[in-house]
Amino acid sequence: MKPPCAHLDQVRGRTVTAANERVCEDCIRLGTRWRHLRICRTCGHMGCCDQSPERHARGHFRLSGHPIMQTTEPGEDWTWCFICERTYRDGPGGGFDSIDLFVEAGLQFARAHVEAGGGLPIGRDARSPEGFPLGDWARHVNDRRRADELSPADESAIAALAGWSWDAVSDRT
Repeated sequence: MKPPCAHLDQVRGRTVTAANERVCEDCIRLGTRWRHLRICRTCGHMGCCDQSPERHARGHFRLSGHPIMQTTEPGEDWTWCFICERTYRDGPGGGFDSIDLFVEAGLQFARAHVEAGGGLPIGRDARSPEGFPLGDWARHVNDRRRADELSPADESAIAALAGWSWDAVSDRT
């Protein structure tokens, strides 16, 4: 596993709370809309995500040099470093655990695929009914495992899929 990024020391406390409401003040000033919000873990500035037209969280990073942003979306608990382009979750012991959101999402879709009677190995072009690229995910987790970049928890959860076999991504579609 890769070591955590050097910028996580800029996080101030376990949770940053913004003085403003759950809005992107920059979008309000411009009269634009945002999709999701991110909060700076250094100063508490709230900005819109990269899927929003104005990308104010990234703009805040460029202006302030504060690279660590956290999602504010309900049910999500990840933190992102703009410099290292890595995702983390607050660890139970006060540190940070590196996570791969593609691996986590794919694991949910792979479980649903197996529970619905879908077979393993997963075909190279396989997609979930919702459109998630299961074949790409299977190749990704195999590549991450070979590079020793897959967390032990993710490796164990994937290996527990009924019928899973490492490196056995099928050429079938």
